[in-house]
Amino acid sequence: MLARFIKAGALIALSTGASMAAPLHSSDSANWYRDAAVSPDGSQIVFRYSGQLWLVPSKGGDAIPLTSESVFSSHPIWSPDGKSIAFSSNRYGAGDVFSMDVQSGELTRLTYHPSQDVPYAFSSDGQRIYFESMRIGRSDKNVNDGFFGEAFYLYSVGSQGGREKLELANGISSFASAHNKQGYLYTNRPSFVEQAYRKHHTSSAARDIWLYQGGKHLQLTQFKGEDRDAHWSSDDLAMYYLSERSGSFNVWRKGLDSSNSEPTQQTFFKDFPVRALSVSNKDVLYLAMTAIFG
Repeated sequence: MLARFIKAGALIALSTGASMAAPLHSSDSANWYRDAAVSPDGSQIVFRYSGQLWLVPSKGGDAIPLTSESVFSSHPIWSPDGKSIAFSSNRYGAGDVFSMDVQSGELTRLTYHPSQDVPYAFSSDGQRIYFESMRIGRSDKNVNDGFFGEAFYLYSVGSQGGREKLELANGISSFASAHNKQGYLYTNRPSFVEQAYRKHHTSSAARDIWLYQGGKHLQLTQFKGEDRDAHWSSDDLAMYYLSERSGSFNVWRKGLDSSNSEPTQQTFFKDFPVRALSVSNKDVLYLAMTAIFG
């Protein structure tokens, strides 16, 4: 059992209004944590460790297992009110989307497709969950033909279950809904076979951040290398995202109130990249050097 979270790695605070990280807790060892997501109010963190999801106070303390060690669970996301966590779990196959009540632990299965379903975000009103799924493609409907007749689509499903809805037919690898319901940020997926952890490449397979608003798609980043995993700021006037423009993946911020807004670097890792990013109404949480920073 993971007894104490603060024994596992460094926990760092990066305020959304600052560009420096301030240490909260540290330790002598760090382990391979993944998929960390901070609650909307910034008080709790859910993360994946050894195939299980764990919940811990942001200030450090006991980590509580949310899922069983007998199944693999991943990609947790918080509902806007912080009362539910949606995630992917392979307990019935490749991976379906489930929703868990944080207080009671009650679990609800939301998707039933044999392909893996990976949740990206709740809608701003908490009524729907956006998720990615690789399913059979149709040449008359798809933006591209996909890989061996399949393609990654963006779907949504009701937060309590129900009929799924196709939202976007172009390949994506992240998705975030604005708090004011006025738009969506997503990372495009030019190649379906590109390795997500490949470093320092500049090619036609490199990803960019796009804004989907009013039925139109607007490219927001122009760097020839990787830009990915965008999240809205709490006021919807800026986005935080990961970029390799500094050499290694770091957290960057770009204003969205002007098309000419220049991005500003928020973290400054050189030898080890920032691998994941999550944003609350107060702080930015990120994963680097196998530890959780937030």
